[in-house]
Amino acid sequence: MEGERSEEERKEVIIHLSEGKHSSFLSKLRLLLNIILLVGLWKKLFSIRRLREERSLLPLFFFIFCIGINIYFRLFPAYFPQLKKEAEKRVEQLMRHNSSKAVKELYPHLNSLAKKVVIDETVRMMKKDRKKIREQVDKVYKSLKDNFQNEKGRTYLLELDPYHWMRYVKNILNHGYPGDERRGNKSYDTYMLAPIGSEIGKVKFPFYLASFLYKGFTFFFKGVDVESFLFYLPLFYTFLFLSCLYFFCKHFFSDLAGFFTVLFVGLNGLFLQKSCAGWFDYDVFTLLFPLIIVWLIISSLKNKDKLSKLIFYSLSASFFLGVFAYSWVGWWFIFFIIGISFLFGIVNAYLINYSDKEKAKKEIIGYLLSGGIFLIGSILFCGVIAHINLVKNIVAGLQYYGRLGSSLSTSIWPSTYYTVGELQKVTPEAMVKYLYGRVVFILSLGGMLWIYLKKRREEPDFLNIMFFWVMLMVFVTLKGGVRFIVFVSLPLGIFLGGFVEEISQIVKKEFIEKGQRGMVGFIIFLGFLFWITNLFFKSGYSAASSSYPLMNDSWAKAMRFIRENTPKEAIINSWWDYGNIFEAVGERRVIFDGQSQNTPLAYWMGRVLVNPNEEEAIRILRMMNNASYKTFTFLNQYIKDPFRCYVVLEKLLKLNKEEAKEVLRKEKLPASSIEKVLADLFKKPAPAYFIVEGSMISKMPHIAFLGKWNIKKLYVKKHLSQSKEKVLKGLQEIFGLSFEESNAIYQETVLALSSKKANEALSKRLRFHPPLVKGRKEKNIVYFDGNGLIYNLDTYEAIFYWPPARGYKIPRYVCVFEDGKLKRVSFENSNAEISVLVIKDKDSYSSIFLDGELAVSLFTRLFFSLGEGVKFFEPVYSDDNAKIYVYRIKWEAINEGRN
Repeated sequence: MEGERSEEERKEVIIHLSEGKHSSFLSKLRLLLNIILLVGLWKKLFSIRRLREERSLLPLFFFIFCIGINIYFRLFPAYFPQLKKEAEKRVEQLMRHNSSKAVKELYPHLNSLAKKVVIDETVRMMKKDRKKIREQVDKVYKSLKDNFQNEKGRTYLLELDPYHWMRYVKNILNHGYPGDERRGNKSYDTYMLAPIGSEIGKVKFPFYLASFLYKGFTFFFKGVDVESFLFYLPLFYTFLFLSCLYFFCKHFFSDLAGFFTVLFVGLNGLFLQKSCAGWFDYDVFTLLFPLIIVWLIISSLKNKDKLSKLIFYSLSASFFLGVFAYSWVGWWFIFFIIGISFLFGIVNAYLINYSDKEKAKKEIIGYLLSGGIFLIGSILFCGVIAHINLVKNIVAGLQYYGRLGSSLSTSIWPSTYYTVGELQKVTPEAMVKYLYGRVVFILSLGGMLWIYLKKRREEPDFLNIMFFWVMLMVFVTLKGGVRFIVFVSLPLGIFLGGFVEEISQIVKKEFIEKGQRGMVGFIIFLGFLFWITNLFFKSGYSAASSSYPLMNDSWAKAMRFIRENTPKEAIINSWWDYGNIFEAVGERRVIFDGQSQNTPLAYWMGRVLVNPNEEEAIRILRMMNNASYKTFTFLNQYIKDPFRCYVVLEKLLKLNKEEAKEVLRKEKLPASSIEKVLADLFKKPAPAYFIVEGSMISKMPHIAFLGKWNIKKLYVKKHLSQSKEKVLKGLQEIFGLSFEESNAIYQETVLALSSKKANEALSKRLRFHPPLVKGRKEKNIVYFDGNGLIYNLDTYEAIFYWPPARGYKIPRYVCVFEDGKLKRVSFENSNAEISVLVIKDKDSYSSIFLDGELAVSLFTRLFFSLGEGVKFFEPVYSDDNAKIYVYRIKWEAINEGRN
């Protein structure tokens, strides 16, 4: 499409916008809001004298405005208004460039100061033709946003998961269930985990709801395609949630509290980006349903003396818990919070009413009745609606949470979640920053304590649940990662809204009692509200301005090639990130995707990408394309020890078919099972394609960590409770190591596990150090101005300037790709840990710094040397601008002999 941008240009735009250079519209919007607040608060202060507050239109206006501004920011991905400012900037730069060029030609003898004056005046005169300038800006604006929109002018879905969920919605619309096919009474996704497919999980409500809403919408509005409908559907979900949040706060505090709570929660950058137009996911449900459940539970406890209402509200809460369990795998967190609150409420009722036994008994019975009905109802509705066992699911959820932040999994394979950015551990400072900074965070916590101390007897259940919600989710966030911060923002936002309402009542009282003398407090309070609303606006604008889809015209073009030029039964092999796009847009099966990332496939594919041995890599790929990760699982039924099973599988991957059969016979597998394993390892798979792309460069530390997972060190870790002698003996017997090798591994592992970075002990990270820099050749020397490298073509010697050290460094290795062959030169006098890769393409040279091991990896050969000299990968598609490269895997070229 017209106006395609490179990824670098896109990042420049995003960085420029995120630095706080907001549009003039936002400034006007802030001014308008400040005026509204001034008038509204003035009216609120005088309402007691002039008119009854319930007759005022101010609450309605508060509601419309706070919801409206949230929807406005969430519409940014639909038309990218932030790019209008960038377009204006580029047009002015172009005018200045053209003016400068003309002045230099016409007045070459003018000094620089005089030239600047003439250029400024020329630009000023050109700007007078506003119509022409507007046309130029519109043209540039269209070209900037065009790369993120399809031929109909609608922005691609944001992120990658929405494409996965969209497939499920389309399947429901087409044949009534989310999978691609039924196997018995189970629905299966045949595009995931190719070639075996995957059973659809328990979470299905968002897809059935979306398909139901689509049918209802298109009944009245014909011709709207599914993807366009799903693009805007998150706005409807967000409206429901924020409306519910507003009225929740109004019920317990006031309209003013609802107003500020909605701004606090809704304009939080993390939540806004996960609920804006184009982000078709269930993130909004993860806050909406807990809020509804909590409100119903509080209503139940408020009616301890009215049995019918208590039963109704408790059952309603359990019903929504069942729906929540049908909507998100982490549903159990709110059940856990409510359970703690019930126990605390019982103990608190006993202690407070210790002297009044009858009252204490009545309170405790109320808690037991409400809690018992909620528990029984939850078990029932979770089973009927979501088809899950509540107790088992909560235990599994707690076990899952316990493993967050750890590189270990329950098996011998590494946890992929340990390498996912949003699940990385968060420091307290980072968490506070995500929640609007230290001042707002302290005010929110202070407001929580103030309100708790003031109203703990009036609203004990509401405050207890909110208090435990904050405490638990702060703990979870610090351990589990950035994604959990939105769960902290909701109760904190409620307390901040309540805090604002409490302060407003104090100011109101002071103003009424002291008259004009209370004006100082009013002005200070008003200044605080102006400051905090501006803070919310900045957060919302920054998040909205950086919300761009990962899908773009370049990927659409690549996927169109896949659809039109590959067999329908083909399997796409790549890292998991873009798997959902390969499935939904490329319409092809994938090895794994975002929903199946935490399987052993992450280890095997990571190992393929960092592997220096192409023969070994292709054999691993053949195993995956024949049986996914199931070969090991199948073998493990017969070779019970997973470590010994791994060693056997490693051995099989290096043998020919007859030798592999002999090994399996010695392991005493039945004949039918031997044939099954041999088919996994040696059968020619379905047609397959391998994709490498530019984002893998920045992801390489995570890919390498998973692919370089050290099973021998893991053995030591898993058996540390045993004596050293027994562990060393196991290493020797299972892995065939000598005593010296076993002892070295043992010592290294124990020392690493005792460090603060114990999670890193069982693997290592390999990195590229971008950018890839073009060089200029002068005689036999190539100068790379972009990274300070100087390279001698004759001797292969190299030196580079390293800014952190403020001096020159000699790389550890110089790795040179020439005519498809890699030459690696080491230097004894090296004083740097990193190496350099030099790529020759005809008469031009490029270079990039990297860890030496990566120079010989399969990824480097496919991405940087474009597959020159490889045996098993045939290039079929190349996009140098977008850095997307597609290869056909040549199964027919595999040598069945030994490596």
